[in-house]
Amino acid sequence: MAVKQIKRKKSPSLGMGSHIPAWKQRKLLEEAQQLKNFPKMMLGLRDTYPWQEAVLGALNEKHSKVALKAANGSGKTSMVAASAVIWHMLRWPGSLVVCTAGVYRQVADALWPHLRKMINGLGGEENGFSIKDGEIRYVYPKKVDGQELISRCIGFSASNPEKAEGWHVQGPSNDLMYIVDEAKAVPDGIFQSMERCQPTRTLLMSSPGGSSGYFYDVFRRNDGKWSTFTVTAYDCPHIRKEWIDEQMARWGEGHPLVRSMIYAEFMEDDGSLTAVKTADWQKVVSGPPKEETDGHRLTAGCDFSAGGDESVMVVRHGNTVKGLIRWRDKDTMASVGRFIAEFRKWKLKAEDIYADVGGMGVVMCDALRAEGWDVRRVNFGERAIRDDQFVNRAAEMWIEFGRMVEEGKVNLGPVGTDEVLLQQFVSRKVRTNGKGKLTLEGKDELRARGINSPDRADAMVLAFCGGGGKRMDEYMKALGEDGRSLLERMEDELGAIEPEGVALAGCEVGG
Repeated sequence: MAVKQIKRKKSPSLGMGSHIPAWKQRKLLEEAQQLKNFPKMMLGLRDTYPWQEAVLGALNEKHSKVALKAANGSGKTSMVAASAVIWHMLRWPGSLVVCTAGVYRQVADALWPHLRKMINGLGGEENGFSIKDGEIRYVYPKKVDGQELISRCIGFSASNPEKAEGWHVQGPSNDLMYIVDEAKAVPDGIFQSMERCQPTRTLLMSSPGGSSGYFYDVFRRNDGKWSTFTVTAYDCPHIRKEWIDEQMARWGEGHPLVRSMIYAEFMEDDGSLTAVKTADWQKVVSGPPKEETDGHRLTAGCDFSAGGDESVMVVRHGNTVKGLIRWRDKDTMASVGRFIAEFRKWKLKAEDIYADVGGMGVVMCDALRAEGWDVRRVNFGERAIRDDQFVNRAAEMWIEFGRMVEEGKVNLGPVGTDEVLLQQFVSRKVRTNGKGKLTLEGKDELRARGINSPDRADAMVLAFCGGGGKRMDEYMKALGEDGRSLLERMEDELGAIEPEGVALAGCEVGG
C-alpha cells in the first residue's frame, strides 16, 4: 500500500518506530488499510463518529454499494466522501475516483477544499499529490513492472448524462469508485450512466428531498443490493442543540423541512417548500386580523424594474396593506418620476421607504437621492442578520414574512385577492444549503422554469420586513445612523466577529 511511502506526516497511532515489533507494525498497517480506520490512523482525525465509521466500513469491500441520507451539516462530504477519496487513491495505485453532484459548486466548494486540506496534511506535492480544478492526481512512488502508476480523482457536474459515462476501472487492481453527492438533485439519467460504468465501489449521499427519483428508490426498495444509512442531526454532536431547537420552534416538529433537515426523512410531497403557503394566505384573506395602525407610520417597499418590466410599490400601515401600485415604463427617469409622485401622494418620508438595490436598483436609488429622496437601500444578496439560519437577506425577509402570514399577523386587505402576487409567493421554492441554512430559489432558476421575476412579492416583503415592521423591529435596532449594520459597527470596535458553533475535529460543519 502506498501509504508506507508518506513521510511528512505520520500518525502517532501507527507508531512505526524501531521499538515496535515487525509483526505489530504489519498489524497496524493492515488496520490502517481498512477504510473505517483510515481517518483516525492516517489522517489524524480523532473524533470520528460511529455512523461515519460504519458508512466507511461498508464502502471498504469491493463491489460495495452504499447510500447515505443525512441531516444537513452532518459532515457527510467533509468527512466521509473526502476520506474515501484519499483512501482509494492511496490504497489502489493507478485507480480512478469519479465525484459528481447536481451542481458543480457542490464538488468545487464543498468537497475539493476538504481534499486539499487532507492532502496538504499528507505532504501534498512533496509526496506525489497534485491538485487542480476538476482533477487530483497521486503518483505511486514505485513503478510496477516498469510502469508509473497514477491514481486520479475527477470532479464534474452531473448536468449532462454523457459526461457521467465513459469511465472505467483502472490500475492493476481494476478499481473505480463512483461518488454522487447531493444525490436527491441528480437526474435519473446520470445514475443510469453511472451503472454503465460498472464501478467497483459506489457511494450515494444526500440530505433527503421529495419522495421520488433514483436516490429515494434505493431506500424505498430496500432490496438488499445497497447498504443504506440514515443519520439524524442528533447523531452529530457538532450540530448545536440550540440550532435544532430553533428549527423546531420556527417550523414545528412535523413540518416537512424539519423532518428532512433534522430527521433525514424524505418529504411526502415533491420536496418543494415555499415561504408562503396558499392555505395560510387564503386564511388571512377570508379572516383578516384586526388592523393595528396606531403608533405606526406609513411604510413602503419598492421594487425597481427596467426595459418595460413591472415596477412595484407596496404601502402598509402597521400590519395592514394599504395599496399595491404597479406600472411598466421603459424610460428609467420617467419611472423615477412616477415613484416620486407616489411617495408624495401617500405622504411618505424617505426614511420609511425600503428599496431593492439589485439590478437597476442602485441607479434608481441614486436618481431618487439626486431628487431629494434618499430612501433606505436593501441588498437582498447581502449577509443575513441571523446568518446562522439564512444564506442572505432575501431568504431571511421572505421566510419571516411567510411566518407572519402563517401566524395571521398580516391584514392583506383587497391586495389579498391579487392572484399574480399569490402565485409569485407560492412559486418560489425554499431550500437548505450544505450548512443547513435556508435559501431561496434564484431568479435565474425561476426564469428557467418559465416564471417571471417576483416583483410584487419582493415589494411586499420589503414593505413589511425591509426594516420597520412590528415583527421586524430588530432590523431597525440593527441599523445605525450611518446605515451600517450593528455587526459592522461592533467589528470596528472589537475586531472581526467569528460565527458561533464548534466544528467537528478534522472537518468543518456542513457538507
